[in-house]
Amino acid sequence: MKWLFKILENLQPDFGPQGKFARFGPLFEAIDNFLFSSAARTTGEPHIRDPLDLKRLMTVVIVALIPCTMASVYFFGLRVISIIMVSYIAGGVCEVIFAIIRKEKINEGFLVTGLVYPLVLPPLLPLWMVALGAIFGVVVGKELFGGTGRNLFNPAIAGRCFLAIGYPVAMASGWVIPGSGPTGRLFQYVSAGNLDAI
Repeated sequence: MKWLFKILENLQPDFGPQGKFARFGPLFEAIDNFLFSSAARTTGEPHIRDPLDLKRLMTVVIVALIPCTMASVYFFGLRVISIIMVSYIAGGVCEVIFAIIRKEKINEGFLVTGLVYPLVLPPLLPLWMVALGAIFGVVVGKELFGGTGRNLFNPAIAGRCFLAIGYPVAMASGWVIPGSGPTGRLFQYVSAGNLDAI
């Protein structure tokens, strides 16, 4: 990993305040801080000498969510992976846009939100709805209030509530029989009381 650290260290001036890619500085810093510990050090005393900053704690939460994610793939099929990917892409793009506009760092909170949000969605939800809910959750549930630490609502639950109110049929009209293999046996309502296999 030292080779990667050296590459990032050499690229750092280009993404600094006076660099030619200064506009993308928050994105570069987010990648750098996710892979390696933050370069910021406390100067005043008293302080705790601990390498765990907020970014590292969020990484611990993601690691803690891995068993839940693996169980959801086992119970509901491989489509869960595509739902997670869409959640990260749609919400992550919003995070990057707001960080660039505000000239702030990218907040690590979305790493957790982007994984919690798809885990509370139905496995048959269309991917465009997954993206729409992720965008709503990040923009309205979090960024309108100032970002991480200032949001009134949990962005993951705000996105899910938006979908439940806006698209109730899609949110409640189908399911996967748990444990039916990696592809899952998909079922959805055709009319009240009738089920058809897809």
